Amino acid sequence: MIQKYIILFTLCFVIQMSWGQKALLKEANKAFKANDYHTAIADYKMLENPDFQAQLNLADSYYYLGNMRDAASIYKICNMSDTGLNTDALLRYADAEKANNNYEEANKILSKYAGKPVNIQEKLAENEENLPLLFDLQMLDKDSEHAEFGPVLYQDKLVFSSDRNNDRPIYKRTQQPFLDLYIATVNGNTLTDITLFSEAINTPLHEGNTAFTKDGKTIYFTRTNEDYKRINGVKVAVLQLFKADFKDGTWQNIENLPINNDSYSLAHPSLSADDKTLYFTSDMPGGYGGGDIYKVELLADNNYGAPINLGPSVNSEMQEQFPYISEEGNLYFASDRFMGLGGLDLYRSDSKDGAFAEAYNMGPTINTNRDDFSFIIDTQNATGYFSSNHSGTDKIYHFTAIDNRKHELSGIVINTETQRPISQVVVTLYHAETNLEQVKTDAQGHYNFRLNPNTNYHVEASLQDFQPATRKIIVDRKSNLQLEVDLPLQPVHNILAERHLDNIYFDFDKAVIRPEAREILDKLADFMQENPTIKIAIASHTDAVGSTSYNKILSEKRAKATKNHLINKGIDANRMMTKACGEKHLLIDTSDSSEKEAREEKNRRSEFKIVTE
Repeated sequence: MIQKYIILFTLCFVIQMSWGQKALLKEANKAFKANDYHTAIADYKMLENPDFQAQLNLADSYYYLGNMRDAASIYKICNMSDTGLNTDALLRYADAEKANNNYEEANKILSKYAGKPVNIQEKLAENEENLPLLFDLQMLDKDSEHAEFGPVLYQDKLVFSSDRNNDRPIYKRTQQPFLDLYIATVNGNTLTDITLFSEAINTPLHEGNTAFTKDGKTIYFTRTNEDYKRINGVKVAVLQLFKADFKDGTWQNIENLPINNDSYSLAHPSLSADDKTLYFTSDMPGGYGGGDIYKVELLADNNYGAPINLGPSVNSEMQEQFPYISEEGNLYFASDRFMGLGGLDLYRSDSKDGAFAEAYNMGPTINTNRDDFSFIIDTQNATGYFSSNHSGTDKIYHFTAIDNRKHELSGIVINTETQRPISQVVVTLYHAETNLEQVKTDAQGHYNFRLNPNTNYHVEASLQDFQPATRKIIVDRKSNLQLEVDLPLQPVHNILAERHLDNIYFDFDKAVIRPEAREILDKLADFMQENPTIKIAIASHTDAVGSTSYNKILSEKRAKATKNHLINKGIDANRMMTKACGEKHLLIDTSDSSEKEAREEKNRRSEFKIVTE
C-alpha cells in the first residue's frame, strides 16, 4: 500500500512539475513578446529542459539587453543543434561575437550567411585610407550613470534624451525610467545646468531625437504613441513624429504629423539646411529592410508630400536609423549592416547631383563594436557630437574631425615657345623646403602627386636649357580634391633674348658699389634665383685715366666687388665668372670732349652677360 502511495505521489509531483514548467514557459514567452527581456530571462533560466525556441529566445533576450557574452554563448549552442540558426539569428550571433571582439568567429558566421569568405577588418582597412574624415573623441558627462543620447544643438546648448527622470514610470525593457528630453550647457567635457527641455513636450512616455528649424521656433521630435498596436495579442509600441511651435516663451501647438500611421513607426527627424525637407526613419511596408530612411517635402500651409525612400545607395536589408543632413546636404546615419564593426555603425552618403551616393562606413576612429549613432556635425568648425553605448550605457561624445582626404595634384608641363607638352621633365614636390617626391612627365607631359590635407606645398618642373617653373600649392578644407596646375617651361634662349641686364657704374678711381648699383644687382640676384641653371659673366672696366697696369688692377677690384655683392644675396660663386678688362674696351672716346668727366663715367662700369653650360 505504501508503495502505491509513493508511486501516486511521485506521479502527481511529476505532473505538477510538468504543468509548472509549461506555465513558466508560457510566462517567459509572453514576457519575451512584450519586450520584457529581464522577466523573460529569469523565466527561461528556470526551465529544466528548454527546447530550441526557448533557448533562442533566451539568447535574443540577452542580445537585446546588450549582454553579448551570454547571448553569444547560447547562440552558439543553438547553432550547433540540429535545427540551427536562421539567417536573422545568424546575424545577431555574429553581432554578439563582434561585441566580444571575437572577429574571427564573426567572420566564420558571416561567411556562412553570405555564402562566401568574409573578413570585416580587412574590408574596413581597405576603405580606411580613403576616408575623408578621422575623429578625435571625448566622452561627455562620463561620471553620470544615466543614459544620454540623440544630441542636437539648440541656441548654443545641447538637447538630448535621457532616462534620468526618476518620477517617470519604469520601462520594462531597460528597467529604467521612460525617456525625456533635456537641455544642457557643454562645459569642456561636462554637461552642466541640465534641466528638462519642456514640460509641455515631455510626457510619461518616451520622447527623443529632435530637429529644430533654423530660427529655433519649430521642433520636430519622436514620441511613443499612446495607442499600442497588437501583434499576436501582445501590445507593441509604435514611434511617431510630432511637431511643436515656440510662442510666448513656451512650446505649444503640439501635433501628431499626418504622415504617421498606427501600423508602423516613424522616428528620428532631421531637417535639410533650408528647412524644406524632413528626413526620418521608418519600418513602413515597401522598404528594403527592417527600417529605412525616408524624406518628405514640407509644403505650404502645414501640408506634407508623400514619403520617399532614399533608395538602395542608403538603405539595406538591415536597419538604417538616426539620419542627419549636414549643411552641405550630405547624409549621416546609423546602420547595423553585417559588414560593420558591430551593433550600429555610422555611415555617410554624399549628396551628388540631387541624389545620394553609395554609403560608406565612417571607420574605426568613430565606430566601435557596439552601437554608434545620432551623429551631428558643424562642418565649418569640424566639430560635432554623436552617441555610443561602447562604455555599457548610451553616452554622448564630442568629436573633432580631422581632414583625411587625399587631394590629387596633376597638370601638364608645356613648352611656352611651341605650346606643346614636354616629356621626361623632372617635377619635384616640396614641403617646407624638403623634397618629398620626384616624378618625370609622361609622353603627354602629364605629372601627378597625392597631397595630404591642410598642408602647404610647392611644385617645381626643371629641364636643362629651360627656365624652371615653380608654383605654390595650398591645401585646406576648401580645396578641391582634384587640383590642376600646369607648369610652363620657357627655353633659356628666349629668356636671354627677352632679358636686358643693365650695367652698373663706379665713381672715379673707386671700386665701391653705389646705391643705385645695389638696386640693379639685387634685381639681378632675384633673376638668378628664379633661374638656377643660368650663369653670368661679369666684365669690369675703367676709364683711360691712369696707367694701363693701374687700371687693370682697378677693374679686378670692381669685378670682385660686383661678384661679392651677388654672393651676399645668395648666389653661388660658381655661377659667376669675372673678367678684368681695364681700359681696353672704352665705350666712349673722351680724349677730345668738353664733357670729359661726365662721359668718362660710362666707361667706369661692370657689364653682365648670361651664359649657359
